[in-house]
Amino acid sequence: MAKDSTKTLSDKATRQLSELARAEDNAPKDPRVDRGRDTFNLPEVHFIKVPDDGIPARDDTELGSEECTLYKAPPTSFGSTTRELEKQANGAGNDITYRIYNLSLDSIESETEYLPVFRTKGGVWFTLPQFALRRFCLAEDHPGRGIVFDAYKGEWDPADHEWVFSGTTVKCIDWWYSAGGPYPDEGATGLMIARPSDDYGTIYEVVTMDCDSPGSCYSS
Repeated sequence: MAKDSTKTLSDKATRQLSELARAEDNAPKDPRVDRGRDTFNLPEVHFIKVPDDGIPARDDTELGSEECTLYKAPPTSFGSTTRELEKQANGAGNDITYRIYNLSLDSIESETEYLPVFRTKGGVWFTLPQFALRRFCLAEDHPGRGIVFDAYKGEWDPADHEWVFSGTTVKCIDWWYSAGGPYPDEGATGLMIARPSDDYGTIYEVVTMDCDSPGSCYSS
């Protein structure tokens, strides 16, 4: 009769393997590791085109919102490094729009153009504005620290890689300059960022500004 060569684990070895298995199951998982089917459960990120009037800021706990057109970045062919945003449409060929809620105290301007949006399990879509600095040019002599003034809002020229100014003015306020000045004259330029305002909807806070003016803004 042939000798049975089957070997069994001792009770101690079995307990040790079970403990190792439990430790592996409970260990934190590195999200960068591809885990096969688990990757199909990752949320799909969509994008919106910010409407012409922008998206209002949050007021305390009341979220600002606006109807926006939905976009996505579809898969590309293997080896391709080019991606283009694709407008989403329903079965009738109409654009898919959703009410998008802004969680930030900053309004979202149309110049932002495209932003990622996220959907909760309850079906609520929300987004956050980008932190965007914008060039400005004084449309009047600087009136002083903490006093609202008009400035020309800069637009980025992608062809010449520079800021240009049109006749569009916005409300600004400066808490950057020291009280008492001296303050720059009309035509001085600087950087600003959008802030919510009860009086104006959006006001721009000065982040930095030139001390001198090279002359009037090249506005039309």
